[in-house]
Amino acid sequence: MKLIKLEKSPRNNKRFRAFFDNNIYMDFGFKDEFGNHAITYIDGASREKRDNYIKRHMGNKRESELVQNLIISPSLLSLVLLWLSPNLKQNINELNRLLEKKYNKI
Repeated sequence: MKLIKLEKSPRNNKRFRAFFDNNIYMDFGFKDEFGNHAITYIDGASREKRDNYIKRHMGNKRESELVQNLIISPSLLSLVLLWLSPNLKQNINELNRLLEKKYNKI
């Protein structure tokens, strides 16, 4: 499985739509009622804000399971693509590396 395209989400409350090579797509990234997206690590949020985001979401049992098991979900996509590093392209490459490792096991 591989992320092949990332674009603006058509949904008012989501920031991105991720398309995968298995014809699955998923919307993720929070936007408020005014259409403003949350400032994430790729937007310049501080390391402290990043660490707090990770602690808060990994403290949620369901989100933690999704991330740790590399299950395609808004939780995984947000954590890796928006909060892993300040470089979105690098984060996309890392997500694809993790997914390839998981899904291409023999």
